[in-house]
Amino acid sequence: MRVLPARRVRGLGFAQCIELLRQIAELHRSQALHQQRLGLGQRVVKRRVDHLLDAALGILGGAADRKDARPAHGFMDIEQRHRGQIARQRPAAAMAFFRLHVAGFFQARHGAAHDHGIGGQHLRQLLVIDAGQRRNRFAEHSHGFLTQDGSRAADIAAVARAQILAYDTVQWLDARATGARRTEEGFAIDIEGGATRRAKRLILASGVVDTLPDLPGLAQRWGRQVFHCPYCHGYELQQGRIGVLATSELAMHQALLLPDWGPTTLLLNDRFTPDAQQRAQLQARGVQIEAGAVREIAGHADAVLADGRVLAFDGLFTAPQSRVESPVARALGCEITENPMGAVIQTDALKATSVAHVFACGDAARFGGSVPLAVGDGTMAGLAAHRSLVFAAH
Repeated sequence: MRVLPARRVRGLGFAQCIELLRQIAELHRSQALHQQRLGLGQRVVKRRVDHLLDAALGILGGAADRKDARPAHGFMDIEQRHRGQIARQRPAAAMAFFRLHVAGFFQARHGAAHDHGIGGQHLRQLLVIDAGQRRNRFAEHSHGFLTQDGSRAADIAAVARAQILAYDTVQWLDARATGARRTEEGFAIDIEGGATRRAKRLILASGVVDTLPDLPGLAQRWGRQVFHCPYCHGYELQQGRIGVLATSELAMHQALLLPDWGPTTLLLNDRFTPDAQQRAQLQARGVQIEAGAVREIAGHADAVLADGRVLAFDGLFTAPQSRVESPVARALGCEITENPMGAVIQTDALKATSVAHVFACGDAARFGGSVPLAVGDGTMAGLAAHRSLVFAAH
């Protein structure tokens, strides 16, 4: 029996651990039902319990031992690599999906993996290749995801990983995929520092990289006092003062939305000049307009203007440009869609890309980041990939 040191309970992710313990108890209670109806032996149920308990201990230990998981220099760590070594060669997977070295929606990948896990009784082999960088790692908490509102993103990821690995059909590889190519059997996936892996289908959940405005002090506050989505972080500002830092005409969209969360000021930042009609729209929404360049972000979320004035805010919003960093998508020839917000992998309604048997989901395949939308995307991609395997054989 594991014994948890008392020092590890300080600052724990309480709601997540309670949920994990509830699931552990439920697994114990339903062991007989699993054996009778699903043919799962005691070994499989015990493995599921162990995975959930490990995740709970990880949350407890991380909460107690972590001082601040966020890098001190904001996006300075965006190119760090998490290198995974392969201990031994495994058989080819029926499906593989992965994120690259940059942040992507971890939840999109888990949506796809969990779909296959729930259908894990079909015994298709699934390989998850994960470099461990989530796009939302800079945010204190995740919001807008039913049953997980206010949870730490890392805690959500830990629970999801534990639940996915409870299935015998899933393998997890902590590594970075550097490329992929077609083979007679399907695809070969190049792994940084490891052996090539093979699969019949690919699901790309690589996420995107956010290119922030080049403004001193902004990157260090990204995800804490500077945001991009009012639906994710607007309520937490509690009707405080909100600034919108313009990077293009897209700032109009944020400036018109945000007054519902607090008094809003549009900082034109020499990047955008609203015309008469746009000014009338802003005035109707009660938005203040500040002309001139912003020199830096200081204090909590203070905009220091080029003329020396300092405008204090409770939170700032800006629209970064996002781009797909996945070398896999481009190596395979997947079509990319671009607009003023950035670039994503083009997919159809079933999350199929322009390349046969390659699917994409989450932020890598849609504009506008959202955890629940990413989960839904992953589920659809998982269903479509599995069905393509089944019906291709008939």
